[in-house]
Amino acid sequence: MAEKDAGEQFFKGKQKLGFDFYSAHIFLQNFGNIKSLALGDFTVNLGQGLIQWQSLAFKKSADVIAIRREGSILKPYHSAGELNFHRGIGLTIAKRKWQATVFISYKKIDANFVSDTLQQQDAFVSSLQNSGYHRTKSEVDDKGTQRQLVFGGNLCYRNKRLQIGISGIHYNFSLAIQKSPDPYNKYALSGKAFGNYSIDYGYTFRNMHFFGEAAITGDLKPALLAGMIVSVSSFADMALLYRNISPSYQSLYSNAFTENSSPTNEKGLYAGLSVRPNDALQIDAYADMFKFPWLKYRVDGPSAAPTF
Repeated sequence: MAEKDAGEQFFKGKQKLGFDFYSAHIFLQNFGNIKSLALGDFTVNLGQGLIQWQSLAFKKSADVIAIRREGSILKPYHSAGELNFHRGIGLTIAKRKWQATVFISYKKIDANFVSDTLQQQDAFVSSLQNSGYHRTKSEVDDKGTQRQLVFGGNLCYRNKRLQIGISGIHYNFSLAIQKSPDPYNKYALSGKAFGNYSIDYGYTFRNMHFFGEAAITGDLKPALLAGMIVSVSSFADMALLYRNISPSYQSLYSNAFTENSSPTNEKGLYAGLSVRPNDALQIDAYADMFKFPWLKYRVDGPSAAPTF
């Protein structure tokens, strides 16, 4: 796949190779004990999205019961987005009730480069870019500034009723990440290396399904997500989900069922109900009570709000 945005150079200037972004992969499935083998560009989805979820996943929507993340750990990458994927090799091996996944990735990513010669400190990046645009001089200068090495894995046990997994992922960067010293950035991701580790579970008992994930960062900052889906009767289903994520919990390429775009700085309780009085009618409703214990961008204090 090749992609070029409007305004980007083509076979000239900084884009002498033509398109601005190229992506390719080889993906093998269900070959003996090899469940998945990815070479090139691929995505990784772990647990309930607290430490990693790069494929499509919805949050609050008209489907009020769809609160659980589920899908294959490794998937081939088909999008034109230039950030939310890994580039390297991933392997999933399955035997009986056990499944193990390992992956490693190395790629260049866009970042805001800062060279502070006045204070005689090492160069750093103030943020990672995710737009994928390289039209202006500043956008072109930011292209591929940061080098990112990622490796991780997952071990999972699964039977008819129970599924439990242990996951870990570690990042190394060529340049340290150093956010602006604004108060809302007090707990922001920083440094040259960090990691996330988690335990996730799923258990079905009669008409109830329980699931969740407990995660920590390398410096033991916690995040918890626990949910339940219940078939109350033949015409009604109910969903509950609790999350408690520390302001100092940070992750990359994650997508859990939260109000925030990424899982951090949030406590909340979600409840959804779906009722089908007859074959022609379905009534869905949800309520979500949440709060943010620490500051957010352009919000100068802890905040809270319900949604319905």
